[in-house]
Amino acid sequence: MVSRLWTLSVCFSLFAKALAFISLNESQVKTKTANNHWLILYTATNDLADQWQSFSDNYSDWQSFGVYFGQVDCNKEACPDFDQAQFRLFSEGALVNTVDATKNSWQPVLEQHILSSPISRSIPINDLDTLTRIKESTSSWFIKFYAPWCGHCKNLAPVWENLAMEQASSPINLGEVNCETQRDICAAENVGGLPTLAFYNRGHRFVYNGKRELDSFKTYVKKMTGPAFEVVSYDALAKIQAEPVSLVYIHSPKDTNLEAIEQVAVQGMDKLPVYVTADKKIDKELKGAGKLPRLVMIKHGGQVQSVNDGPSSTWADWVDSHKYPLVTTLASHNANEVLKGKRLVALYLTANEQTDAGFLAVSLDWESSGYDLPVTFAQLNAKQWSTFVKRVYNVDAKDLPGLVVLDPKKKLYFKEGLNGEGFTTTQPEALFAALQHTDELHGQTTDVPRGVSIVQKILVFVGDHGLKITLVMLGLSAIVFYINHTRQPQGTNMPIQPTEDDDHEKKD
Repeated sequence: MVSRLWTLSVCFSLFAKALAFISLNESQVKTKTANNHWLILYTATNDLADQWQSFSDNYSDWQSFGVYFGQVDCNKEACPDFDQAQFRLFSEGALVNTVDATKNSWQPVLEQHILSSPISRSIPINDLDTLTRIKESTSSWFIKFYAPWCGHCKNLAPVWENLAMEQASSPINLGEVNCETQRDICAAENVGGLPTLAFYNRGHRFVYNGKRELDSFKTYVKKMTGPAFEVVSYDALAKIQAEPVSLVYIHSPKDTNLEAIEQVAVQGMDKLPVYVTADKKIDKELKGAGKLPRLVMIKHGGQVQSVNDGPSSTWADWVDSHKYPLVTTLASHNANEVLKGKRLVALYLTANEQTDAGFLAVSLDWESSGYDLPVTFAQLNAKQWSTFVKRVYNVDAKDLPGLVVLDPKKKLYFKEGLNGEGFTTTQPEALFAALQHTDELHGQTTDVPRGVSIVQKILVFVGDHGLKITLVMLGLSAIVFYINHTRQPQGTNMPIQPTEDDDHEKKD
């Protein structure tokens, strides 16, 4: 019996292995490749048999996404245009590439074809190797990190599937990682909250923080798969200066090598608009005229212009240090980046969303003074985030507006300057001195104590969602009241009365 089971197991294994790719004749090739994506080996020998079997085995799961593998024996078939072993790659009926199978470089080329094949589903990613290949590929991927128990993830699921279907013919694919079962992948990608949406493009990783709506996703994808920069003339200067912050690369008309600026532009293409020009009018009007090539970071309608005319090796760090607008308005999509980032933060706490003119003037003064210290000037609607602000910075809504200095790397905040007085927008010098000497300030931790009890957490939740909870409780009370006063025995108009069984149960 054991011998028979072993024989069946071996036969099943061989059968499964044989199904990794399909043997085809020429007429079948025409029929099969009319749909989906096919990678077909044309060969007259068995030299690549093991390698092709192993490769197709590795991607056998992709058959459910419309990626198939085949082989044509050119000893039996009259293979057209065949002189040596080769792979022919088909997509929806069209031959898109032919790869020399005699060279050792064929595997990466085929992997790129698979990863870039437009697929109308979100593909589960179940191992780090697959994600690594995606990150190293030239293809664009939008990947969702989620967990089955996550409520926001459940709400996102149908929108994500619709996006995958709509992007089936676009240059990107969608994937998903279940952080409950693939914890190693989520740990490697530093996934902190769920869902996390990461866009992988040209060797870079971007975290999407916009609205989780189909139209917002489509706009983002279009932007991220488009050109990294825009070539402009003088007519575009007004548009450039209207941006909260923008980067202009000015070069000589003879200098047509734009690889260095493209690398810089790609790194920030999710947030920073980059413009490239050789227009002499723009050159004359912007700061640092005549020095080419140079970068000019423009903020606040052109009132603030920072220049880098150094070597391209300095560009990336310089852009990263100067890319923030004069005042960053914090919301759920960018709060973590600022409040948990690497830069010092001057945080202005207000009772509304409007940028405070006094705080804007302070930021403008800091920029104009030429301080080298990277500082983000940010504003938060503390009335809307009142519980968070009270819990983390100990600022009451009645004390607004308020100004605090944050050191995210040390997880500290400071409410008083070197003179022991609180920060105000009317005394920027005290704020600037404090920013440059945070090591001399008395700070308090921004970490919420880990020992917070369940009762405290409930109270915090109630404080954050008091109105919603009140409405829900009123609704439930109304339903209970309605049921108790309208429920009747079937077929009668009499109100419900206790039964004898009820009386016995009470007595017992």
